[in-house]
Order: sequence, then C-alpha cells, then structure tokens
Amino acid sequence: MQERLMLITEPELTNLITKAINKAFETLKAVQEQKGEEWLTFDEACKYLGVSKPTLRKLTKGYKLTAYPVGRQIRYNKQELDQSIKSKSLKGK
Repeated sequence: MQERLMLITEPELTNLITKAINKAFETLKAVQEQKGEEWLTFDEACKYLGVSKPTLRKLTKGYKLTAYPVGRQIRYNKQELDQSIKSKSLKGK
C-alpha cells in the first residue's frame, strides 16, 4: 500500500485531536459507569472526606490515598476513598 502525505491547517489538526480526545473520554466514562466507579475531583474529595486541601495533599503524598492524574487534573476513586475510611487508614498520624 502506498503512503500518502497530507497537509492540514493548524485549526484542522486541533479539531482532529480534540475529537479524538473527546471520543476517548466518552469511552472511558462509559466503561467507568459500567463498572459503577465514581471519580471525584480534588475539591470534591476534600468535601467528601471532610478534610482541608493541605490535609488531602498530605494523605496523598503519604501514600495513604491514591490520586490519578487525568490531564492536568487529579481524580480520586470514590470506592477507594470509602475503603480507606472503612479500614481506618486515614486515622492517626
């Protein structure tokens, strides 16, 4: 098969990349919903756990909680937070 070289403008390339990323996020979201997983942002996790932002950062840096980078944002798996609360791994220092 012969390869072809195509020229596209920067806005066209941006549009193609944006569409691909959006499709990937939609697929990921569908898979997560199927599994029943719920993901929280950093602020949502603070509110859910009832802790301050510095405390959540300490818990994450201290490996008591796992944070997942999604692009430039951090997400927390709600089920993992529940498990940490139940196991009392968040209590004590």
